[in-house]
Amino acid sequence: MILKRSKNLVDIKASRYGLRRAIAFFIIWSIACDLIFTRTLGWSTAATPYNLARAGVVLAIGVAFAMIVGRRAETRFKAKQAPTL
Repeated sequence: MILKRSKNLVDIKASRYGLRRAIAFFIIWSIACDLIFTRTLGWSTAATPYNLARAGVVLAIGVAFAMIVGRRAETRFKAKQAPTL
């Protein structure tokens, strides 16, 4: 499937703005989860399948939230850039 790239400058800027917000949210989410896990599980916890599965689920949830945050940031950027009548 070939995606058609937008040549609209506002769309490009909004996409970059949303991407930056999504990446920032995911990094913060990952750091917070790592701190919470190390605090609750201890610093030298064995990598059991249960712990790995839980970490994977938490990271997947973080990805989903980051996508939502990025899409909302993109929409907000476009709304601010829209010409008012």
